Amino acid sequence: MNSLNNLIKKEPDETLQPLVTLIKAIAQRNKLGFTFDLSTKEIFKKEKGYIIAYQATQNKFDDEGIKFCIKHAQKHQNLIGGWHDPKTFLYYFDSVMYVEDKEEAIRLGRENKQISIFDFETYDDIFL
Repeated sequence: MNSLNNLIKKEPDETLQPLVTLIKAIAQRNKLGFTFDLSTKEIFKKEKGYIIAYQATQNKFDDEGIKFCIKHAQKHQNLIGGWHDPKTFLYYFDSVMYVEDKEEAIRLGRENKQISIFDFETYDDIFL
């Protein structure tokens, strides 16, 4: 993981600030959560399928955390997820992946040590 962190941190941060600002604005408008596509600059929506956060980007809250997630997402599926935890009052950001198969999503969720994955069909979490 350290090699991934070092690789990701080498990209210039100042070029990411407009994306950070956009993602924070989206989070303000979507208190329960969202998935954002960096390639289209739009909310990512599907009728079916699952969103799984990458373990490498867990527990990111601030601008630096969002930048880290952006850099990671650019090397993977170009997707950023965000959700608000009402218990801690923190808004979490992650680089996320989308898969259509439920069994694969559950496997990837467990592999990435996630508590839950998001189901687009039910618009609810599946706890692992």
